[in-house]
Formats: sequence, structure tokens, C-alpha cells
Amino acid sequence: ALAVLRDAPALELLALDLSRNILPPASAGPLAALGRLRTLGALHLDLAHNALGDAGARGLAALGGAPALHTLHLHLGANQIGPGGAEGLAELRRVPALHTLSLFLPHNALQPDGAQALAALKAAPGLRTLLLDLAHNQLGNGGAQALAELREAPALEDLHLRLDSNKVGEAGAQALAELRQAPALRTLGIALARNFVGDGGAKALAALGGGAALRALFLNLSDNQVCDGGGETLRALATAPGLTTLHLNVSYNFVGEQGTQALTDLTQGPQQCSICVNPQLETGASR
Repeated sequence: ALAVLRDAPALELLALDLSRNILPPASAGPLAALGRLRTLGALHLDLAHNALGDAGARGLAALGGAPALHTLHLHLGANQIGPGGAEGLAELRRVPALHTLSLFLPHNALQPDGAQALAALKAAPGLRTLLLDLAHNQLGNGGAQALAELREAPALEDLHLRLDSNKVGEAGAQALAELRQAPALRTLGIALARNFVGDGGAKALAALGGGAALRALFLNLSDNQVCDGGGETLRALATAPGLTTLHLNVSYNFVGEQGTQALTDLTQGPQQCSICVNPQLETGASR
């Protein structure tokens, strides 16, 4: 059936939802062959909850030869993908026209080595927008440190990392704060819910506001053992020189009255600002 799609003479955008089937690794080859369409510019493949494994992920790397592909969204959650599969997916950096890439890989087994493999995406010369959903992948501090290498991506303007439930601690947060060095980065989102960054990690992440080009920051530190000290250090984001948009979530922590007051001061900073200290109370400002 997929062979029929390859005969479409002017197809520019294709979306296929094949989630929650029993697709084996061998199915990746025919899917990757869709990239050979000379006119195909945008491809959305939802393959979540299948059985692709590392072999299937490596098969999708054949998309690297897609001549016209500029936008690619791959949903590969819950597919038993490990470091070997991540290494294959990193080959997508070779797609010649690629400027937008979303890889949804939650609930796999990437571990630190898988994160290190995906960090090779920094070498994609024209990549401007990158989303990596790596929640529930046993990344730890090592994985976070590897992903911090994305700061070397020359053209990256919009980066979103979903790292929820990965046992990331203070050392990992310190490494992620180095993303502020990315030369072209204007929008950064880091989701770290249900990790262990603590006050030390919160202090490190407050330095993200120092990014030379950064204009928008989305930071989720929900359920991270952050206390009043962490809340106070995050107040530094109010004086970030170029930041115009800030969304900060520190719910389900141990932030008390003192920390809450410090976080409230953030509304005097960026023009668009929302702060969530607990699920029932959210403060915001728009000027």
C-alpha cells in the first residue's frame, strides 16, 4: 500500500498514524522509502507503541537521503529503542534540507549513551527547530550532560527538551544551563518534572537568562525538591537582559512563603510571564 504513495507526483505533505499496532523492525524500511519522493517537504509519522526496536529506528535513518524533506516529526514512544536506535536516528542530521525536526521518544531505554548519540544532531547545518521528547529514558546526569552539547548547533533557534522522570540531578542541571551559549538560540524549553535538581540545580538554571540571543524561556521544575533557596535564585531571571517571555513551573516542591515572594517578583521582569508555584495558584503578568 505504501508503494502507491511513492507514485504520487506532487505530494508535499504526508501524515501517517500507525500507532498502537504490532509493526516489526522490518516495517521501517518501506516507511523510510517515502522520503525518496522528490516533492515531499513535510512528513509526520506516528509509530508510537509498536515493536520497532533498535533495528527499526536504524531503518528510519534512510530518511537521511530525502532530497526535499525540510520538516520531520517522528513519534516513536514505547518502541523498545535503546542507544543503538538513537545512533541510527542521529543520522537524520544528514537530511540536506532539514530545518525542523521533532523526535518523540518517551518510554524507551535510551540511557546516557542514547542521549550522547542524539547530541550528534548538533551537526545538522540548517537545523533551526528541534524538539526531543526523551521522558522516561533513564538518562541521568550523564544524559543531560550529553544533550548540553546541542549548544554547538550553529543555526538552532528553537530548542525544546522534555526530560521528565529521568533521574537528573544538580550536575545535569548545571550542564543544561550551558545551552545559553548556543549562538542563535531564541526560544528554549526544558521540561524536568519529577527529577532531583534541587536548589543547586535551580540556581544553575537561573543562568539561562544570560543567553545572548534568548528571548523566550519555558522551564518546568515541577517535583524536583526545590525549596525557598531555589525560588530565590530563580528570581535572577527577572533581570535577564533580552528575555521577553518566561513560563516557569515549580509546583509540587517545597517552596514556602519566602520563595513564593521571590518568584512573584519575576512578574516585574519579562513582558510575558507566568509562574506556577502550586497547581492551585498561578501568577502572571503581561505588559
